[in-house]
Amino acid sequence: MGLTEDLPQDGVNCLCRRSPNTSHAPFSPLCCLCALQYIDDPIVRLRVWATESAHPLPEPRVAFKLGSGSQCEVQLYDKARRLSREHAELVPEVTGWEIHDLGSKNGLWVDGVRTVKAMVQAGRKIQLGGLTLVAESIKFIALRALVCRLLGWDPAHQADVDEAL
Repeated sequence: MGLTEDLPQDGVNCLCRRSPNTSHAPFSPLCCLCALQYIDDPIVRLRVWATESAHPLPEPRVAFKLGSGSQCEVQLYDKARRLSREHAELVPEVTGWEIHDLGSKNGLWVDGVRTVKAMVQAGRKIQLGGLTLVAESIKFIALRALVCRLLGWDPAHQADVDEAL
């Protein structure tokens, strides 16, 4: 089933009116704010912001560490060198995944807010040190592909696509 088949049809009010930059009604499947409301499937990977580099989440779901150290299940490279050896841990919960800061020097930031733990949902921007990751589900990946087709597949547009979502 495709992304747009799961979304409401025209005539349903757009719930993105909370955004001052959005002025359409009824619901538009091309509005990312509208579409994100209906993306509730499980997270399957973490992708590095503005790239195609992705880290699949384990099945079966088990806790795992993210950081620059070789002992982490997901070893990340941060050009800014602000990523701790053991920076964060992703923990499976009944409702999905939760990310925990492991006492890192530069902290855990989720959607621009510093936190010690947060639920991970599709489209959430997760900053660890100088590295930004995006949590993605199958439906979110499909939405991103649609936006890429609209804006262009050129690698120069990847940050624009991520920012749009």
